[in-house]
Amino acid sequence: MAWRAHFWTATLSDTHLTRSLLEPQYHKRALEHPVALNRLSVREHPKLRGAITDTHSEILTLTKTFASCALEAWPGQCLLDLFLARTVFHLRSEYLEPEPGTPPDTTDVAAYHVWLYENVVKGTIKAHLDGIRDEAHAEPNTVYSTTDASIPAKKKYQALTGFALFQGDEQVDSACYISGKVLAPEAELSTIRFAVVWATKVPGCTRIIIFMDHIASAKKALDPSVHSGQGHSLAVCCALLVWFAADPLNALKFYDCPSKAEWDVHHEVHQFLLGLPPVPGLRPRMTLDSLRKYATDRCNAEWCQLFFRDPTFSGRQFLQLLDLDDNLIKPSLPQRGELDPCGQGEYLTRLAHDLSNPWACTNHNRCDEDVSTATGWWLPEKELGCTHIVIFTDHITSAKKALDPLIHSGQGHSLAVCHALLVWFDADPLNTLEFYDCPSKAEWDVHRKVHQFLKDLPPVPEWRQLFFRDPTFASRQFLQLLNLDDNLIKPSYLKGGS
Repeated sequence: MAWRAHFWTATLSDTHLTRSLLEPQYHKRALEHPVALNRLSVREHPKLRGAITDTHSEILTLTKTFASCALEAWPGQCLLDLFLARTVFHLRSEYLEPEPGTPPDTTDVAAYHVWLYENVVKGTIKAHLDGIRDEAHAEPNTVYSTTDASIPAKKKYQALTGFALFQGDEQVDSACYISGKVLAPEAELSTIRFAVVWATKVPGCTRIIIFMDHIASAKKALDPSVHSGQGHSLAVCCALLVWFAADPLNALKFYDCPSKAEWDVHHEVHQFLLGLPPVPGLRPRMTLDSLRKYATDRCNAEWCQLFFRDPTFSGRQFLQLLDLDDNLIKPSLPQRGELDPCGQGEYLTRLAHDLSNPWACTNHNRCDEDVSTATGWWLPEKELGCTHIVIFTDHITSAKKALDPLIHSGQGHSLAVCHALLVWFDADPLNTLEFYDCPSKAEWDVHRKVHQFLKDLPPVPEWRQLFFRDPTFASRQFLQLLNLDDNLIKPSYLKGGS
């Protein structure tokens, strides 16, 4: 967490006090502090240790700059504050409902969902996008573009982005760019920037249509506030502010075009980027989110080393789980970005993949936390094609509370569940979640294993036991008092709860 926090120094305001302690290239409008890093002597500089020196050494790898006080981000001057009605986002959920066909004669749920998407949903998406493109062909003042990005599997290579610009039946422009070592949302953001900026320069253009497979990056492209890739958003906002002001009829529309649909125009750009050779780089561009992801990956690698090279690190009460091949599960990092030191996410994900239906089992101990863990931390990753989650729990009331974001005891767990499920449900209209009541008295084998493990754990020592069984717990400066019978007074609670 400390390493990830170092990079956020680049997002501070131009006059922030922390900038005055760094090197001159990071001061901006902040006045230099008398004990800034550049004023230290040659002997003092190597001896200095702390957050400021760590921040200065880590921030050098960040190649992007941020404008926290940009004019385009002022309230009332933002693009969406001025021209909200002329910017439209069309999500996949707004498309026409697919017509039911003849389902295959199979009991395999996974095979049924594959058939449903290939034969029903994909055809509906293609038909809808074909209609939008035909309307754009009929209007000579409409420019439409398809954008896509390709992220390499190996970290030593850089991301590639590309777009194709059309006006009627004529291809106006097309280009491919190297985005550096960035994440998928940032790569999509950069290609949207190039497509929009070039489209605004086409003479006589009054309507721009962008087809992309990452609608979240399209929304971020119109957000001028501080975030990873803010430079692309500011370039988009500057170009659109001038373009919208030139003609009151100008409009911009974004359409969600999933890559799985393989729509011809978008699929052509997608295949072109996949066919390009990987591009290495000595000093590639590094964004805020990519550096924070590398920090998380490094933390995950350190967890693995500590757990398996030092057996005493995990402690006696650590739950050791085995995968389907009877190998010890290593700590994993689920999609939400939280470290899972126990590795349960990997266990349930692999088990769900084997059973074709992701499922989880919870016990009555801390019910709210269990349900949120099962649906939040253990949510199978998108790449596995999970469309159905089944949760077995012996406390169905907590399952209902896990989907209630209102204020209650354990609201934080409910918010985590709702956040994870909103993203998961939005990714595919076929995704479903089911809860099953599994009483502990039934002693169902899968649920009973979790139940029995919790019962076998040793009890946590109480406060009073810690004080008198472990002399080092109270420390040397703890005031020991005696009662009237010369017995040591034990800790107790007053009436007010103090």
